[in-house]
Amino acid sequence: MTRLDQANAARLSAKYDKRNELEASINSASVDRTGTERNILLNDLILLIDLNYYHWEKLLYNKKAGFDLGTDAAILSLGGATALAGTTAVANVLGQITTGITDFKTNQPRVKSLRFA
Repeated sequence: MTRLDQANAARLSAKYDKRNELEASINSASVDRTGTERNILLNDLILLIDLNYYHWEKLLYNKKAGFDLGTDAAILSLGGATALAGTTAVANVLGQITTGITDFKTNQPRVKSLRFA
């Protein structure tokens, strides 16, 4: 999170941390005829949702980048070992393992979506 995001998160946490503070803001917004309190409340809640979304998006990207790097390293290592293998049987086994990792990496997002569906 950037410093501005952290400052906004801290401000919103201090403002709406307790249930009665949020309820008081909602009640204040409901009786305000100008709509100013309602707009402030809605803007704060939208900002809070956005900050939470950006945080989780960054975590997801970092996790996927690590997964991609790990599987790419495994594929390259096994591919090199396949080329250097002394016997055809060993080369075939290493080649099949490499193919399996490649298929898993290709289908991994679909597998995750099926698991959470």
